[in-house]
Amino acid sequence: MLCEKPMAVNAPQAQQMVDVARSSGAFLMEAMWTRHLPVFGVLRRWIDVGRVGEIRAVEASLGFDAPYDPTHRLWAPELAGGSLLDIGIYPLTLAELTFGTQPVSFDAEAELSPDGVDARLSVVANYSAGGSARLSSAINTHLAPNGQIIGTKGIIEIPNFWRAERMALISLSGEKVDEAHEPHQVNGFEYQIIEVARCLEVGAAESPVVPWVWSVTMAGLMDEIRSRIGVAYPCDREPL
Repeated sequence: MLCEKPMAVNAPQAQQMVDVARSSGAFLMEAMWTRHLPVFGVLRRWIDVGRVGEIRAVEASLGFDAPYDPTHRLWAPELAGGSLLDIGIYPLTLAELTFGTQPVSFDAEAELSPDGVDARLSVVANYSAGGSARLSSAINTHLAPNGQIIGTKGIIEIPNFWRAERMALISLSGEKVDEAHEPHQVNGFEYQIIEVARCLEVGAAESPVVPWVWSVTMAGLMDEIRSRIGVAYPCDREPL
């Protein structure tokens, strides 16, 4: 099963899905298409060979202005509404792709809707290598969908980072040093479909691109963020 992100509302649900897949041998992968995009393979190579030096900061935002409708999935607590699960997972994923790990600590603040979901969210996360990330999402405010990775030797700018096709390497003096252009074959979703087909062909129940541990860990991080900002869903209290 290719399951749309987020794979589950919370970490216990995600773990339950993984447990069932593991015991049954059924294929399961969270459809986090950003992790499959070719441009991020180039990103990792640039980082691994030291083209930006030590990573000091990641900045990413993604937001849109949706009309308030308490019955819509974006706004309803019973439908796991709010910006975090819908689009906040994308900035979190960019930071994780950059640092190669989840944060060791973070602070979060949010503007909550009348029904108690996060209309706008800001997270400042710290990572074991010493860098930090400033990440924002919103469903009541347009936020430029761009990502920036700042290192001791250079800066990587990623327009439309969540569905990126290109990025540029900028020197600390502001000059473009290099760029990568990896246009989608179709619309960007094809890469995860190709990965599913590859896994099924070899009989693998789990993909190394979006492994189960990643999905459960990311769900746990979002659970903790929601706890910090005071967002809870009815299903959080339901027994599995």
